[in-house]
Order: sequence, then C-alpha cells, then structure tokens
Amino acid sequence: MQHILLFVVLLLTSLRLSAQTTLQVYGSYLLNIRNAYLVTDSTHLYFRTAMNNSFAILKITGDYDTQLEAHGNQFSEVEIAKTPGKKVVMSRSQDHLFIEDRLNFSSIDNHLLVNTAAIRFYQSGEITGYSDRNYCITNDLGYLQRQLLGATPFEFPIGYDENTYNPVILAEYNTPADYRVRCLEHVLTMGDSGTPISNGAVDASYHIWGGNSGDMLLEVVANWADVDELSGFDRSKCGVSRWNGTQWDLQLPDVGPAVGSNPYLRDRADFMDEGYFAVGGQTLADPGGRVDVKVLLQGTYDSAGEHRDDLRSGGYLPGGEPYSALGFQQAGFGGGEAVDLSVYNTTGSDAIVDWLLLEIFDTNTPEQLVATKTVLLQKDGDVVDLDGESVVNIPGLPEGNYRIALLHRNHLPVKIAVPVFLSATTTTIDLMTDPMTLVGGPNAVTDFGDGFYGLVSGDSDGNGQIQNTDGNNMLQILGASGYLSGDTDLNGQVQNIDLQLKLTPNLGRGQQY
Repeated sequence: MQHILLFVVLLLTSLRLSAQTTLQVYGSYLLNIRNAYLVTDSTHLYFRTAMNNSFAILKITGDYDTQLEAHGNQFSEVEIAKTPGKKVVMSRSQDHLFIEDRLNFSSIDNHLLVNTAAIRFYQSGEITGYSDRNYCITNDLGYLQRQLLGATPFEFPIGYDENTYNPVILAEYNTPADYRVRCLEHVLTMGDSGTPISNGAVDASYHIWGGNSGDMLLEVVANWADVDELSGFDRSKCGVSRWNGTQWDLQLPDVGPAVGSNPYLRDRADFMDEGYFAVGGQTLADPGGRVDVKVLLQGTYDSAGEHRDDLRSGGYLPGGEPYSALGFQQAGFGGGEAVDLSVYNTTGSDAIVDWLLLEIFDTNTPEQLVATKTVLLQKDGDVVDLDGESVVNIPGLPEGNYRIALLHRNHLPVKIAVPVFLSATTTTIDLMTDPMTLVGGPNAVTDFGDGFYGLVSGDSDGNGQIQNTDGNNMLQILGASGYLSGDTDLNGQVQNIDLQLKLTPNLGRGQQY
C-alpha cells in the first residue's frame, strides 16, 4: 500500500505519521509543517518537494532499511532509531538534507548511507549518539558539510563502509568556512587517482574541501582502528599527510606516535589548503633531503680510495640495519631499515662493504637529532640508499641547513664542521680527501698516506673512544667469526690482527665532537 499525505495547514504543533511501505510527502506553497514531530517506519520516505519545516523533527524507525529522498528539505532534528543492523540510504542522486540542530543516532548498529547525496549541518548543528557502530557512510561522491566551521572542533563520524569507521575532526583557525568531508577506501598514489598504496599507511583517506583559498589554517584529527593499518605501517612514526598536487607532504616535524588505543588518532594543525588527506609514515612523506656522501673506513681500506668487501663476499652482511640493536639512537623515520638480499650480489667498485648510520642534527640546537638514516657503503666509498645504488634520501626532512654526522659500529664517528643545506636537490659531500671539512680536522680521521683519509678503526664498543676496554672485549671473542663489532678490519673474523694493526695504533683516540 502506498500512503500519500497532502498537508495544507500553515502551523502544526504535533504530527505523527507512520507507514510500512512507502510514505510520500507532498507540498505546495501553502505547506508548512513547522513544529511537527514526524515518525515513520516506511521502507521508502519520499519528500516530493522542499518544504518550510525548519522546526520539524524527523524520526526514522523500523526493522528494515529505509530509502530517504530528502529533496533539499530542512529539519531541526533527524533521528535514526531503526532496529539494530538496519540503515537509512539516501538514494536520490545529488540529494541534500539540511539539519539545523542535530542528527541523532539513538539505536545501535545503524548507518546513514550518503551515497552521492549530501548532509548539511548549520553552524549550530551537531551529531550525537555516533560510535563505531553508528555513523555516516560516504562510499561514493556524497559528503557531510558543516557550515561556517571555525575554531571549535567538529567531529564528522564517517566511514567508507559498514565495517570501517574513520571519523575525522576539523577546526578552522582563520576564516570560518563551509567545509565538506567524505571518507574514501584506500590511499591513492596521487591523492584522487593512481593505484592504492599497499603498505606504510592507514587504508583510508579523506577528501576535505570548502575552505577559503589563501585564508586557511585547518586542523585535521584523523582516527582509525588497528584493522585499518596496512603492512609496514609504524604506529610510533606516523602523521597526517596531504596530497599537494605533486606529492604527499608529510614532514618530520609532523611525525610522532599515534595517540589513544584502538581507535588511534594523529593531529596536524598547519594545513593551508584543501585536498586529499591520509595517515601514514615514510610512504606518505615528501621527498625530503638528498645527499651524496663519500667516505672511507680504516678497517677495511685497501688502496687507491677503495675498500675490501670481505663481509659481503663471505656472506656475513645482515639484511637489516644493525644499529638499533647496538643501542644507537634513531630519529625521524630512522631505524628498522632492511634490504633485499639481492643487493649484495653486486660486485666490483659498487659492491657493498657494510652498513653506516647517517645522523642529521638541527643547526641552531646542535645536540638535537632531527633524523637518522641507515645506509650502505660501497667499495669505492660511495654511501648509497637501501637499493644499493641511489644517492641517500632522508624522507620528510624539511629543506634547510643541518649538521651531519656519519657513524660506523666499530670506527670513530665524524661530524661535518659547517652546516650543510639539504633539499630535494642532491648535495655532495666528499670526506675521502679533505679532513678540514670535519670537526677536529685531521684529528678526526686517519691518513692513509696516499691522498685519502678514513674513519678511525678500533671502537668496538661504539662509545666514541678507543680504549683498553675495546681490546678486552675483543679478546673475549677472539677466534669467532660472523658480523661482529670486535671485527675491526671487517673480514668476518676476530683475530690478533684486529688488535695489533687496527686497535692498538689508535689507543687513546676519540671522536672530535
């Protein structure tokens, strides 16, 4: 049965309507249902025309799904009170539902599917009763809008399906604006296009728009559950990133640990433009700084500016970085780096010798460690990224001047004497031939006598000093083989030669910074 109700009354103080199949509400220029309280359990609620019902309350009940065609109607309050597991679906393309005061989820396991429609909240509007079981689904081009969003945070309880809840909180600290939000499945490589990112991020993104171009200062607080996290996502090193039309823009100052416990959240308050937003780590970081470093190690130095590669040829090099386990401090996205073992198949001048640790310090506060990156050293002294051939990239590093140090697990570390400008354009640093570029000058390195200089070997405990304790530690494992800090000549064996030729001549030396 179809119920058609025609109202020609100017003011109604109370009105309750109910229908079990289709409820169609007609209107004309005479229609005014102000102050009415409409209750319906219909399967299809159809407002044929927009009506002056700015003080009306609409309550949708029933133990089956309801299709809602709002036709631009405005209500003081809309209440979703359906049987658990049922939903309201906005089925009309480009439809709009205006809510002055409140959208209230008063039952459990109810959803409001927006599809290609929109729900618009006035400045005083709010949403109540929402949770990870009651929320709005923006699974298409549909969105939620908050008019004149200002500095008071507003939470949009949204997800992209009935099992995935990713609410987002927004606040605008410059000029209030009519912000629109939708949650999308996946993070795409180019924001609104490309292929889904498969690792290192939360598997959902937000399209946020409607701010005043050139006058925005938007805060975005993104929420997610652990089931939304893709492989490789590090909850301790993540942040909110925006696709700026060229790249994802996450930088290290905005990286930190997630807050909360399932759901988790990350906050960022410096956005000056709208677009596509997501939570991730290094995967969503901007390209950061690029640096081409050249350095030599005394322990495995051969001649003419090249090393031996005994650790590689002997099969001793590990697939993951060794420095975290040895207690070296990590910062930024540093720590946990790993390589494809095929990288060690390369021979010749580009063969891998060992792992190094690159440290990036703040210029104004020299002791403040901004970022680390574990990298690889080639036979010819080139320091390369984890693919074994590219120049080193420090993802998320803001463009600027930095102090740079280079460490090896059993050699004395060195630090460049002057600030170095790092950006997406590669900066070259050659530490092989000019010790005056280092803090401490010639005292920081060893002179090979052939025009080349290198890091001083023998610091087997990695404390920045070469002492008898280093020798005592080596004596305890004399004769052992493997990837060992006591192996100061880096041939895979702890032998007397490590003590006699690589440690003893350097006793008493220490790092110069």
